Amino acid sequence: MEFAVEMRVHTAGLDDLLKTVVVTGPVLARTAASLREAIEAAWLDPVPRLVLLDLSGVTALDPAGIRELLRADSQGELVVCRVSPLVRAALAATTAAELLRVPEAGEVLRNDPADSAITVHRGF
Repeated sequence: MEFAVEMRVHTAGLDDLLKTVVVTGPVLARTAASLREAIEAAWLDPVPRLVLLDLSGVTALDPAGIRELLRADSQGELVVCRVSPLVRAALAATTAAELLRVPEAGEVLRNDPADSAITVHRGF
């Protein structure tokens, strides 16, 4: 599977804006810069209250990818959601799972806005 990123925008009220960055494919050294660009773009106008990072479609994750996830977490209120078993195992092998506040297996966001998102941008 090729690396791809899709950004979705959700509105929950007048001033309540969320964005979801949906990542698919391998998050490796060769794709880390594209992930960085996508996450940085998510924080641009209109500025969201929260960015959700959907990792359910990630097929590989190496140390460079983990570093990029940690760097992204320092930019603002980032919530990792929909974590694939592969990603969960890779993060659990380090302290990154705790640092990123990765939800436990089976835990879901209540009223997950990613379920009813409007796609506004594709590809990076």
